[in-house]
Amino acid sequence: MNLRPPPTTNNLVAIRAWQDELYRFLQKPVFPGGITVGGTSNYGSFANDGELTFGGTGRVLNKRGFVLDGIGKGATAPTLVRLSNTYGYSFTINDDGYMSLSLPNIWALGTSVQVKLHYYINEAYATANGEIRFTGTWGAYPHNSTEVVGAATHTGTLDSGDVNIPATAKLFSMINMGTIAGASLSADDCIFILLKRVALVGGNNPTAEPVIIHVQYVLTGDKLGDAT
Repeated sequence: MNLRPPPTTNNLVAIRAWQDELYRFLQKPVFPGGITVGGTSNYGSFANDGELTFGGTGRVLNKRGFVLDGIGKGATAPTLVRLSNTYGYSFTINDDGYMSLSLPNIWALGTSVQVKLHYYINEAYATANGEIRFTGTWGAYPHNSTEVVGAATHTGTLDSGDVNIPATAKLFSMINMGTIAGASLSADDCIFILLKRVALVGGNNPTAEPVIIHVQYVLTGDKLGDAT
């Protein structure tokens, strides 16, 4: 409900009626045009239907996981590995697999998407000073456009570079694959990535193989859902 200004009269009945209205307003306030919290350059706005939108420089980071149904189905597929309550895929050099995501509606137009691999390896760095390297080839497709599958207009690559394996065997670790530029993306795009372990630029390959158990993407959001 909306709240009228307080009465300017000393009439006790009118004052009591306004107090009752104030009580109901505090239980379920409604502001014409919604409510904005914060300054002029960094703020959040609540619409009366509950939608939250961030304005100015107001943004939030959101971490989500890729769909990994296809990561074990590459042309040279990695090997399924189960360990305790986890499962993942062990990559030898040139093993590859597929993953995808659909940009959620909270994504802030024009912002980049970070890609991070979570893995472990049953070997410590000191054993052979081991390093690993992954690359990714991605394509972004807008819905109901003129782009056909296999010929995306916006494509690119990701490359971790040579990464030292951890000092502790089986340590839950992360590899930063880089970012997909926001200029290449549009709202509701589907992004498909072919992930591949590749040879090092230099350094030593470990004896053990890295096991990918989760792939994360981090995006910048400027809203919480869409109005219904």
